[in-house]
Amino acid sequence: MQKPAKARHVDFLRRKYGPELLVDVGWIDDLPGFRRDVDSGSPHRLGFHDIFLVTAGGGAFWLDEARFPLRPGTVLFTSPGQVRRWRTDRVDGLCLFFQAEFLQVFFNDPLFIHRLACFDAPDGRHALVLGTADADRLRARFEAMRTEIVNFRGDSLHLLRAMVYEELVRLNRLFVAKHGGRGDTGANDLAFRFRQLLENELTRHHRVDWYAERLGVTPGHLNAVVRDLLGATAKACIADRLTVEAKRRLIGGESAARVARGIGFDDPAYFSRFFRRGTGMTPSGFRHQVRSAGG
Repeated sequence: MQKPAKARHVDFLRRKYGPELLVDVGWIDDLPGFRRDVDSGSPHRLGFHDIFLVTAGGGAFWLDEARFPLRPGTVLFTSPGQVRRWRTDRVDGLCLFFQAEFLQVFFNDPLFIHRLACFDAPDGRHALVLGTADADRLRARFEAMRTEIVNFRGDSLHLLRAMVYEELVRLNRLFVAKHGGRGDTGANDLAFRFRQLLENELTRHHRVDWYAERLGVTPGHLNAVVRDLLGATAKACIADRLTVEAKRRLIGGESAARVARGIGFDDPAYFSRFFRRGTGMTPSGFRHQVRSAGG
């Protein structure tokens, strides 16, 4: 059996334009590394957030295990760490990509990105098909951002932050109207602080009581608050996030034993049982299913 290709990690080029700039916009053909991944279909993980508007061409796009058809007007949302693959017929489009820090260091809401349904959707909902008017508006906004970056001036950073912030809110509204999910991006509460801590500590800590202690609450209170807001207990959120991370690493070409070690399981056999409880299949069975589906 052919060994699956390992996912390449793609870092953000912070000094592409000289001084550090944590946001960029470009056409696929302006981004050689992006074009290479698209044309080859090789698995890769981004170290940043990405919004891609398809303007021409077609094909298919895989994000983790979910497959999305590509056609003009489709918007794809990728969060850091997700594994992507492409199979396309000369797809073209505009990308907006940025580090979360681009917004976090300026706006007084470090969890803003974590509250956007379009970047945190369950069940593989990471695509949005826009109507002609909305697609044209988004293309014009991306091109305006691109023009601002190319003609950078003293106040461009402030304008770009405002433009990205506004566009994320607009896209999230469209996403929630289409797919459902949380539309309020303003509340700063315990459940979202838990989610941020979980993202940072997932591979090292799996117990609710550890997170509760770090957040200054009891495990029971943490479970209750997280369940009320996110629809699942803190324990279930930890298990679900571990399962997602395991899937990403398996899709990315890592062996089950290496995945187990990488996400904090000392016993590969226990990891295999954990994975089977969450997915109904073994790690090797899951990887075979993904490959058979064309991803």
